[in-house]
Amino acid sequence: MTMIVWDEKKYGVGHELLDKQHKQLVTLINEFCEHMSLDTHSEILHDTLQSLHHYAQEHLKFEEKLLGEMGFDNLENHIKSHTDYLEMVTELSME
Repeated sequence: MTMIVWDEKKYGVGHELLDKQHKQLVTLINEFCEHMSLDTHSEILHDTLQSLHHYAQEHLKFEEKLLGEMGFDNLENHIKSHTDYLEMVTELSME
């Protein structure tokens, strides 16, 4: 599996805390992908996915609040993309 390499120009949003959180999400996604490619024990995969899901929930809640305070133009669609992402991660954790 191909790992995500953080690229400030591609992924950075120009907000120090959001970029830091996004980097952490990339790290967690890469850990999960690494475990998948190594055919790691299912319990470790599950734990890694749970960590990713928990961190993503906290981050997305923070991001949505911040974007709302900033008057972000396309907030409804952005929140929908977050909801879709969390549903996908939830489905993966049930497999």
